[in-house]
Amino acid sequence: MNDFLTTILVEDHRRELLAEARAEALAHEALAGRKPWWHRLVRRSTDARPRPAATSVNGHMAASIISAR
Repeated sequence: MNDFLTTILVEDHRRELLAEARAEALAHEALAGRKPWWHRLVRRSTDARPRPAATSVNGHMAASIISAR
């Protein structure tokens, strides 16, 4: 009886491992060539052009404003 039970348990475990391997293979196939979400997020943020702030003043502008007063 012990050998029979061991055989059943081993076969059941083998089937679980095969199912996990198939699921993992399907996941890899579905994601093949696709970048992770955080790569896409970082790429989007670096692609956006920074807009200059309306209140920013560079050194030349500040000097001309000060000398005009």
